[in-house]
Amino acid sequence: MRPDPTSLPPRPWHVGHPGVLAVAGWVLAWAGLTGLWGWRLWQEERLLMTLRQLGAVCYRDSMEVPIPEWLGETERSQGPTVGRIYGVLWIPAAPDRTAPKWSQLRGLMALESLQWFQNPTEDDWRQLETLASLRQLTLRSVTLPPGALASIARLPLLVELRLDTCHWAEGELAALAAAPQLRVLQLDFSPVERDELMSLGGLCGLRSLSLTGCGVTEATTREFLQHKPWVDLSDD
Repeated sequence: MRPDPTSLPPRPWHVGHPGVLAVAGWVLAWAGLTGLWGWRLWQEERLLMTLRQLGAVCYRDSMEVPIPEWLGETERSQGPTVGRIYGVLWIPAAPDRTAPKWSQLRGLMALESLQWFQNPTEDDWRQLETLASLRQLTLRSVTLPPGALASIARLPLLVELRLDTCHWAEGELAALAAAPQLRVLQLDFSPVERDELMSLGGLCGLRSLSLTGCGVTEATTREFLQHKPWVDLSDD
């Protein structure tokens, strides 16, 4: 004899409804992800206000919010976009103007470009390698302390380095040969010795080199191009 269904205790709501649990899990995960991004965006907006108050120029564009892989392709293709700061430019309006700290820049989610027209502080140099998303770095009128070029070379995504009217200790330039992705190198109006230039032969990915005002002789340039004939010696 079959039991009377009305005499049985009610089943827990989740029994026989595994899809409900899955949906609930997705909702919780999405809420957590959205909350994290909201917090980071709020932090970045606060930092944007601070940087602008100090006189820094910030460049913004839009980026897609990462969508979990467990969502379907349709849902993932409709992910939201948010503003992001991808570049910071610092040109002091006055010699005593307080510059932003590079430690502050770590709060930027997608900082790809940094242009700095003033000597960074010792603490700034210690923070450089934490800016691991940098793809472009421009320094102008900067004296690089010992080890700074080695720190620059360790930036894993750096493809463009511009050192305009800069100075470094003798022999330090050779450290750039270890830069894994460097394709564009500008050394305009920065003194470059022959041996230093030849030390850059290890830059396998180098495609553009600018030596305007560096005092490099034509004979030295030709010697360098014998080893790297594909490099464009531009005045960019």
